[in-house]
Amino acid sequence: MFSLKFLRLIQILDSNRVPSISHIQELDYFGTKALEYYTSRIDIVKTPIIYRLLKIYNERTFKDDMHFLDILQGNNKEKHPLIFNLEYFDSTPFETLETFNIYRGNLKIFEDVAIKISRKNSKNLKKQIHSLEKLTTFSHFLPNGHMSENLKDVVKYCKNSMELEYDLNNHHCAMNYLKKMNEAYSPKYPVLKFLKFSKEFNYLSEKNVYVSKFIDNGRPLNIALAKEKLTMENISNLIYIRLIHLLDIGIFPKNNSNRDIIVDDDGYFYFRNFYSLCKLHKKNKKILNQFIKSLLNEDFPLALNYILLLSINSNKIHEDIGFKEEGLKYLEENFSSNKNINIIKIILNLFKIADTHKFKFSSDIFDFFKELIFIKLIILNCRYKIELFTILKDFINNLNS
Repeated sequence: MFSLKFLRLIQILDSNRVPSISHIQELDYFGTKALEYYTSRIDIVKTPIIYRLLKIYNERTFKDDMHFLDILQGNNKEKHPLIFNLEYFDSTPFETLETFNIYRGNLKIFEDVAIKISRKNSKNLKKQIHSLEKLTTFSHFLPNGHMSENLKDVVKYCKNSMELEYDLNNHHCAMNYLKKMNEAYSPKYPVLKFLKFSKEFNYLSEKNVYVSKFIDNGRPLNIALAKEKLTMENISNLIYIRLIHLLDIGIFPKNNSNRDIIVDDDGYFYFRNFYSLCKLHKKNKKILNQFIKSLLNEDFPLALNYILLLSINSNKIHEDIGFKEEGLKYLEENFSSNKNINIIKIILNLFKIADTHKFKFSSDIFDFFKELIFIKLIILNCRYKIELFTILKDFINNLNS
């Protein structure tokens, strides 16, 4: 029954329809992983559908009231080092994610902490992944061959993500690596001071437990946006921070969403709940920057050439010519000097045209698109009129000057 429900979800996504939230919640981990996978694949999913899928991804909720001591792993849970150092802890989680729960506690040294503990569903997930792997062996009998390949890729994505996500050391390593990059680039970009990283308690953390300082006056970004708690300066700071990570540093969280960013009352942001970083290939990062710069400066032939340079199979002259002709026609009809145009939509549609001409791109390019869409979503969900076109043009021109 589970495999059929998952297969049904893949069929819905492949046909460019939006699944129900209840369907995603019912599949729990697998529903969320399917959303993660499809929201980066602009070669499969139409741009408006991606925005709607990301909205579900940002607002997803799960229920797990497992008691703190019941989820804490080990034979002698009452003797766990964490227990000896806690003055108080909430017995039920204040947040549940696909692979871990987050509890609030207070240490004897008078520090409020957030305690991530891996959920006890890994064995069950492994069994379900195994059943999905068996399903993929018969996927060549499915009527749609394209779906057959997507099913295999999503199952592989689920398996690889689980191996990373259940080891909370990966959360620690990813967080610390991004922190080092942030510190290295802070002299160049003072705005990076608004991105903070919670104090870690490494002596209390292990593979299944991650302890960090609790942000008392913080709230998830999606809630802060919905309740209009952010100033225009706050939002601008966050946009610039994400652009710096994306276009200059070339390193950013792969599974980060608007609910995984905490904003406090002073306008500082905290990344949380990510276990894997995307590192743009150095060559790809340079080409992407040049592509965006030439596009914003309306040098369309050059912009289209950069897309061909990004592809990993651009060697058929007739396909190159056909793509350039179609791409140029699209830009002439849809691009204007009006700064209110949806520049992200134009970028994505250009790459969709490239896809129809059978050009292929590496996975980091798709992660790059997803981060661009997240930035656009922040603007769409805030109450201010922010022109991403102008911000992006100023940033990219200064970056390459």
